[in-house]
Amino acid sequence: MTTEERIAATLQSGMEAGISAREYLAFAEGQRVAMGVSDEAGLLKALQEACAEIEKASGKTLMTNDAAGMKQLYGKVEGTIAGMGLDGDVATESMVDEAEYEVGKLAKALGTLK
Repeated sequence: MTTEERIAATLQSGMEAGISAREYLAFAEGQRVAMGVSDEAGLLKALQEACAEIEKASGKTLMTNDAAGMKQLYGKVEGTIAGMGLDGDVATESMVDEAEYEVGKLAKALGTLK
């Protein structure tokens, strides 16, 4: 199983029936932290802010099974995503990019210790 497949499987495990977008973002944040991956690009914050904006405008909780609402959520953060150079499954690619960045920082730090 590739790193991308493991990340996708982990994120998919948080998709329970009836879960809100806010709950899923909290789950994804917990997984990111547990993996030791930072969100230096601020994608999670952008998603949380967009989620809050959508919920405020609609007066209801955004649910992950609300296709139109989720499309609206991702539409609101397209600029952030494009700026990060992502073009596919945003959650997976973001976590992979961040993990690769962190591994690179760690390798560089370890190289200076030799």
